[in-house]
Amino acid sequence: MLIRSLRVAGYRGVAGPVELRLGPGLNVLHGPNESGKSTLMEALRNALLVKARSGGEFHRAMAPHGGGQPEVEVVFLRDGSEHRLTKRFHASGGTRLVVTPAGGGSAATLEDDAAEDRLRAVLGLADAGRSRDPLAPEHVNFWPLLFVAQNRSDRAPGADLADPGRESLSAALEALSGEALDGGGEGEALAGLAEAECARFFTPSGSAKRSAGSERARVEAALDAAQRALAVLEERAARQAEALDAHRRAAGRLAGLAAQLPELKKSADRARQIAREAAVRGAERERAAQAQRAAGLEARQARERAKQRETLRAAAEAAAAAAQRAAEEVPAAAEDAPAAESGAAEGTAAEEAALRAAELDAETLRLAAAATEAAERLASAEAAAEELEAALRERAGIAVDAAAARKLRKLADALAAAEAADAAARRAVAPRVEVSVEAAAGEPAAVRAEDPEPLDAAVEPGSAASFAASVPLTVAVAGVRVAVTPASAGESSAAPAAAALRRALERAGVASADHAAELATRAAELDAEARRHRDRLGLHAPGGLEEARAAAAALERRRGARAREREALGRAAAAAPANEDEAEAAVAAARRGLDTARARAESARKARAAAERAAADARERRALAVQASARSAADATAAAGRLAAHRDDHGPDEALEAAAADAAEAAAAAEAALTDLPAADVAAADADAARAERVLTQAQAEARTHEDELTRLDAMLHAGDAVGLPDRLAAAALAAEQARAAADRLHAEAGAAKRLHDTLSRHRAAARSAFLAPLRVEIDRLLPRLFPGATTRFDAGFEALQIERAGGPEDFDTLSAGGREQLGVLVRLAMGRVLAGDAAGACPSAGALPLLLDDPLTHTDDERFAAMAAVLAAAAPPLQVLLATCHWSRHRALGVQDAQVFDLERLKRGG
Repeated sequence: MLIRSLRVAGYRGVAGPVELRLGPGLNVLHGPNESGKSTLMEALRNALLVKARSGGEFHRAMAPHGGGQPEVEVVFLRDGSEHRLTKRFHASGGTRLVVTPAGGGSAATLEDDAAEDRLRAVLGLADAGRSRDPLAPEHVNFWPLLFVAQNRSDRAPGADLADPGRESLSAALEALSGEALDGGGEGEALAGLAEAECARFFTPSGSAKRSAGSERARVEAALDAAQRALAVLEERAARQAEALDAHRRAAGRLAGLAAQLPELKKSADRARQIAREAAVRGAERERAAQAQRAAGLEARQARERAKQRETLRAAAEAAAAAAQRAAEEVPAAAEDAPAAESGAAEGTAAEEAALRAAELDAETLRLAAAATEAAERLASAEAAAEELEAALRERAGIAVDAAAARKLRKLADALAAAEAADAAARRAVAPRVEVSVEAAAGEPAAVRAEDPEPLDAAVEPGSAASFAASVPLTVAVAGVRVAVTPASAGESSAAPAAAALRRALERAGVASADHAAELATRAAELDAEARRHRDRLGLHAPGGLEEARAAAAALERRRGARAREREALGRAAAAAPANEDEAEAAVAAARRGLDTARARAESARKARAAAERAAADARERRALAVQASARSAADATAAAGRLAAHRDDHGPDEALEAAAADAAEAAAAAEAALTDLPAADVAAADADAARAERVLTQAQAEARTHEDELTRLDAMLHAGDAVGLPDRLAAAALAAEQARAAADRLHAEAGAAKRLHDTLSRHRAAARSAFLAPLRVEIDRLLPRLFPGATTRFDAGFEALQIERAGGPEDFDTLSAGGREQLGVLVRLAMGRVLAGDAAGACPSAGALPLLLDDPLTHTDDERFAAMAAVLAAAAPPLQVLLATCHWSRHRALGVQDAQVFDLERLKRGG
């Protein structure tokens, strides 16, 4: 059989159509991962071996990703005739087979069932019917030998064959060798009996049979179970001895730590006290340093203010003298000065007073608003400070943190689990007793048992009864209650857990794990509350409460000074406005009035100048002098204003000088106080305290670890499985000895059966050698290229494949992954050649067979791959090999003709 072409369209991920025109010998299909190589190989296999029409899961898996019906066309030669096979795989699909006879003639076209019947006859297939697996070995004859899917090349070839395939291969071997393994008579029956007896104990490869359900497996499993049980008990006894020893060691170490802990605690307390004292001294020195810096700054500022006051005073005096000189230089007023000029001057002075009053009113209102806002921020900051102090006081009274609460919860959960285990253990080991009760006249007797089997019975007066019950149980009669309990009922594995929980609760100073959890939760809430209060305090008083109080007081002082200046203006100005807007409006109105008055005065002066042209020069000189005098007066007024403002801000001259002297004295006192305070090595004291605390904490943690270890060891030593351990250990040893005796008997029987079977097998080996000779010739021709000096062995069913080398025989399954795939491909090539009828070396095209190999050498190294390339080249005729791979750079070494190398990516692009 020779495949000429393959055309695939709409098959799973291959949209197609993709067409391959194959030639005899080696053909290579290559492409990257996920490109569709395995899909094309599967499509070719299914076209030849699977019916087209079906709606089952197997056929639905072939459907294209975009929907539709997959279509595959295969053209092949068989016995000289061309067969053109087309299949559409679907519940409504179909099959067409066009057969053109050798040498020409009219072609025959078959459809659907007729086409499928002819195809099965041509390929030697069985009808799979409605089988869920149409590729099961019993349906497809020897074809599983020739179609090797990805990752299956390392399987023994015979494992893929069912009886029809083995029969086909055997028929080919008989035809080539002229030998058969029919056998018969009493010798064959004896061989069958010996083989059956040997099969009880050994696999076909001669290995001891230990599969599930075999007699050897059952006996060895019993022996293994007995030995494991004995080992478990021995290990448990060893662990119990180790636990006792560990218990003694842990108790000794805990006693030693208990003696050391009081002294370590005293050392830690002393170190903490020293660190606190050093911290206090350090804080005092830091406060003194801050006070010294603040006093020095205040002294410098006081000196600067005194210098500034002196400068302002000198400037004011100089400006007043200049104004006096300018006034004296003004010439005498001309005769009968116009009344309009005098009225204008008086109007100007009044407007200037009103403007000053309006400005003072506006500034007073602004300072009052700022002072109010500063007072509100100060009140909020003081409230935050009080709330923060309250939260910190409450938090300091809680000693339990989240970690301690979690540990107490774990101990409480362990106690609950131990108590539940005690109850279960009591129910499991409660002994059965026989109780006979005879009730005296007058009083009935009551018999009760609750767990694990409830019992509630009464014995009437003057009668007797017997009961079988589990203890503990009670018998009550005439006011007397008798309780029956097992000897071990008083023991409890929960006692150590309860003691551990009690000790932990005492150390934490809480009543229960729930109480500890509540305290830990409250502590977390207080921490969060303290953070919120600190944030609010920092928002409203970033420089501290004292700085906020000082700022509020300064604003209030400035507001009072402006209010007093405004009151001093008296009736010279209008009443004070009610708010800032009115104040600003008053300022604007006063400025407009001042401008109007000045304009009227200017008009009057111009009119006077026009009327008195004769005295123009004198009036001009007078005007210039008046202007100079006005400027000097304005300068004097401004200087006096600046001096007054400085006095408002910093007090009168005497107070300013006293403040400077006080600041200098305070700076000197702060410097002396800082010098008198000794230095404190706070870091060293803190380090000593931390080190002592670490030593104490580590000792306490180690003590707790030993306590937990003692608790665990107590629970282990008092666990239910420790009761009766010596008796169970003796019983397990006896059971293991009995299982060993049974295994020895079985091994003796197996040895006898093996010797009988081997004796008969040697006589059958000669006959089998002649039968398998053609297959061995094919294999031996190829094998030395891969495994020099090696030979192979099969059984008559082609299943037990072995390779024998210098080190001895090796089963196929024990080879490496690379060795299995190389030997598997080689044996398939040999079996394919036998099936093609070419064991003698002839290559008739009519006897050719296809061999599909999907990436069969993934585990093969470069050296072996070169050898496999030679094997494939030598074995291909009469086989037609189609090899798919994603490693074309490696498979180029096969030397395949260009026409028989297919680049799948290029084919999919239409190249």
